[in-house]
Amino acid sequence: MVVQELLDKLETSTKPVARVYFKSDQFKIIFIAFKAGMVLDQHTAAMQSRLMVLEGQVNYIQEGTTTLLNAHDYIDIPPHIIHEVHSLQDSLCMLTQGH
Repeated sequence: MVVQELLDKLETSTKPVARVYFKSDQFKIIFIAFKAGMVLDQHTAAMQSRLMVLEGQVNYIQEGTTTLLNAHDYIDIPPHIIHEVHSLQDSLCMLTQGH
């Protein structure tokens, strides 16, 4: 249901769409949907995170290094590091934060 809501909202959005799927005091799961060409602008996360591409293809950029992530690839994101995500295809990602 969360994923379908994301995809419905994405149809009329000009930027990536995110929804919290699960949240506790120490852990959070977020789904992020992109159309090809969309950018999740530079930002930081307060806690350890992992970005996994469920569908599509994105470039993850951190400290000048670009990492290509295809479906089922993931990357660990340290806290307080500036990073951004560029979607190369229509994509669905899952972000986990915490421990």
